[in-house]
Amino acid sequence: MNSDIISFIQFDVSFALNKLQNQVDDQKLKDLLIRSDRKLFDSAKLAEYLSEVSIMNTFLLRDIVTKAIKVVEIYNNDFVKLEQIENEDPNSFGTPTPFECIEIQGSNISDSTDSQYSKKIFIEKGGFEIFKSQHFANKSALILNLITAAYPELRELPPPKKDNTSNSTNKGFKLKVEIDSESCYHLLLTNFIDTSTTKKSFKSLFDEKEKSEKVEWVGTLAELARFTFLLHNDHESTGNKASCIKSQGIYKTASNLFSYKGKTIDSEKLKNNNREIKDRERLTLLLKAVKHLQAPVSNTRK
Repeated sequence: MNSDIISFIQFDVSFALNKLQNQVDDQKLKDLLIRSDRKLFDSAKLAEYLSEVSIMNTFLLRDIVTKAIKVVEIYNNDFVKLEQIENEDPNSFGTPTPFECIEIQGSNISDSTDSQYSKKIFIEKGGFEIFKSQHFANKSALILNLITAAYPELRELPPPKKDNTSNSTNKGFKLKVEIDSESCYHLLLTNFIDTSTTKKSFKSLFDEKEKSEKVEWVGTLAELARFTFLLHNDHESTGNKASCIKSQGIYKTASNLFSYKGKTIDSEKLKNNNREIKDRERLTLLLKAVKHLQAPVSNTRK
């Protein structure tokens, strides 16, 4: 029995939500060419697992149900409008739908790139399979039905509780230099933040507007604390340069911008978890992410 199926399904639905929401935010339809080392949205294995295992802690199932509902809603509501916009655009007539090539290993995106090559090359020679947005919506609906059939109490999820702890510190981190955060987003997406996180919601971490939704941190709490520290502090031993303006209450700000395991983060606990990251590979990734938010070094000689 594949005990990883719940984690895989959670990844798949989160991934689908991310890709659909990004298309809506960008107001641009896109096909996805995916090559995976496993079957995505494996409903047969999920059905078998649900029939044979009694799951006491339904946190992951609740997360899957919530995100699957969002996938279906986005497709039914926003994609109809988006398709109308595309069809009414005279410049899009006869133009192939743009596409992105993605490789998935387990619950990780190992590679993702926009390609200028023909889809036919990737499908016939690269072993990629084409996924359209409707496929994600249909699969998410099937997953939703399987889970709620096995756990009827998840059919009516309570509305999320309003976080009454938020105050002025739930405004974003302030970058020293206004810079595109997309490259940092892509690096963190495959390693530290939930795969349902959109470019728009990640970008909002660095603006002055009040935040209505938090970004789910999937690394360790110590890694989030270190990320927050590295954003705001020069660090001689690693060569890190702060990319954000330091102010009081940076961990309070982080706790209002991020959630951890679906729950609100205690800012004092986060602060106390700020320590050196022993895993050098993970530390290197955090340092690279912070560097993507720094102003490029000028090579101009005086």
